[in-house]
Amino acid sequence: MTWQQRLNQEKSLFQIYKIARVVAFSKGNVIAAVCVFLVAVLLLGSNAFTGMVFASIPTLQKAINSAADTGFTFTSTMLGFLISGFAIFASISKPDILIILARTDYKDPRISELQFIFFNFILVFIHYIIFLGACVIIKIVSGDSGPLPKALELANAYNEAIGCALASTLLAGLLSWLAFVTLLLKSFIWNLYQSVLITIQIEDLLKQTPSKENSGSEQKK
Repeated sequence: MTWQQRLNQEKSLFQIYKIARVVAFSKGNVIAAVCVFLVAVLLLGSNAFTGMVFASIPTLQKAINSAADTGFTFTSTMLGFLISGFAIFASISKPDILIILARTDYKDPRISELQFIFFNFILVFIHYIIFLGACVIIKIVSGDSGPLPKALELANAYNEAIGCALASTLLAGLLSWLAFVTLLLKSFIWNLYQSVLITIQIEDLLKQTPSKENSGSEQKK
């Protein structure tokens, strides 16, 4: 497989995501998100065990709406920043440098260094877009007479524990997901920093190569 064929072997975002979630996996981000989820479940579970003393079903529903609003505002704002950062990297990188990165194998020979860098960026974009879509859906269905409050009311009427568990699980999931996409911002900045350093080093090597060739020819003369 040539480097051109390897560069064009993914035909959809889903195919890119399947590879990116493996090669750009960050154990620290996942552990932190899981910890947030467990802490939220512990606190909300204590609330349910004590008979919803600290937060009732309507209060939990308001918290879900607030988390969705925060997630929507945060992701919609940060997407502009992320796209700008990616555009800066793409604009400062010369075609010769990108070709060198595309020809250089990553740890896994199925992808190149260029794909690894881009997959890190695209993975963040995908997570932000999916989370933004989830927040939009929650905002739509959580209106005063929307499906979400109706479902929670029915579950609460059938069994308070079930209604509280559903609301608590949804809230804990939103909070942990929000923490995860926030940590992805840290990963994005680090990847952008590393990418700029790599392009600077390669450009310096490209500038030094002609001078070495010229010095060698002069010595022969």
